[in-house]
Amino acid sequence: MYNCCNLSERILCIAKYEYSFFLNKNNVLGLGLGQKIKNGFNTFQPCITVFVRRKLPSNEIPINDLVPTLYKYIPTDVIETGDITPSSLTARIRPVPCGYSIGLPKGSGGTLGCLVTDARFNYILSCNHVLAQNSSEFIGNPIVQPSKKFGGKAPNDTIANLSIFIKLKTNSDNRADCAIAKISSSSNVTKNIALLGSPIKGISSGKIGMNVQKVGYYTEKTTGRITVLGATFNMPMWGKSYRFVDQIWTTKMDDKGDSGSILLDMHMNAVGLLMGGGSQSTVYNPIKKVLSSLNVEIITG
Repeated sequence: MYNCCNLSERILCIAKYEYSFFLNKNNVLGLGLGQKIKNGFNTFQPCITVFVRRKLPSNEIPINDLVPTLYKYIPTDVIETGDITPSSLTARIRPVPCGYSIGLPKGSGGTLGCLVTDARFNYILSCNHVLAQNSSEFIGNPIVQPSKKFGGKAPNDTIANLSIFIKLKTNSDNRADCAIAKISSSSNVTKNIALLGSPIKGISSGKIGMNVQKVGYYTEKTTGRITVLGATFNMPMWGKSYRFVDQIWTTKMDDKGDSGSILLDMHMNAVGLLMGGGSQSTVYNPIKKVLSSLNVEIITG
């Protein structure tokens, strides 16, 4: 069915192709490639990290819902995250730096991630669930800064208009919760990241253990560490469940409102797009998948 050579590749293949064994268990939210934590210490041993809403004693879990200590001779590690939910820089500001509050005039809003271009026009990048709510009826709608929650109104606070979003599906794998909006005037925005004072330098692939940072309107600047790669999990949105694959998990870095933030390494290279989080972790789309799906590039500096 698939060809995986070393242990890490085998685990990534399991997360991508055999997730049903785990996701069909009550309390399990997702899985991916991680490193075994024992007595609070990282053993650096590759393992199948399994995310659960709540860790329970094994004698309180039905046998069919138990996560085995070994799956196909590969160790597992169960991590409590709480429920995963889509996740303060709230003042009106011009030009607006990346990291500030934005949203639809009638939506709850999120965070402006970064500026991107398709070589014809420039756009702001954020999440589908922030800018489009997975509905084509919002194409062309104004995006305001700050969001409605903080007093933003069209047309006075409009900085862009929704152009493209990647439709999320309930019946197939999803890889990116993303959307772009065409910038109405270049004087309204800046490519600098708020609180960091500089623009994104390039893009980078995530690695387990990598130190990372992000700026979002709610929790502002936070730092953390990548804990899991190639994660598969189900995400509840709009009363439905959407399966995401090949995702990045970090230590807790967000709260509601930070969706759309860009995950950066410590050298200002983009790694991911924040889409949500649980009580102990934060979830990101790999930035390379986001950009390729929208056919755009980051405006770097």
